[in-house]
Amino acid sequence: MQGTVLKPKNGSVADWSTRMGTWERELERIQVELNRLGTQDEESCVRRTVLMDQLRERTMAMHSFLEDCLCGRNAFEQAMMLYKVRIEFPLYSQMDMVFSLTPAHVS
Repeated sequence: MQGTVLKPKNGSVADWSTRMGTWERELERIQVELNRLGTQDEESCVRRTVLMDQLRERTMAMHSFLEDCLCGRNAFEQAMMLYKVRIEFPLYSQMDMVFSLTPAHVS
């Protein structure tokens, strides 16, 4: 179905994508800051914990927002949105998978 427009229920066509893009950039900023923490002193460990919490919170907020955007859409629209998310927001996609793992999957 070429030309299908995925409109959010309230707002313009790009609202959900723009919002996700803004949050993706926040995830990237947090990741860059995490990568810069090199030493293992106490201050760095505390800062790393705070940043990981921020990363988890932002990822979960994005997940909830995406779930809300998918509600009320047909299967085709949901599939197209999820495909677009995987392509346009790779860091979110990876973090969502990581934070969705249960302890049983990790061990």
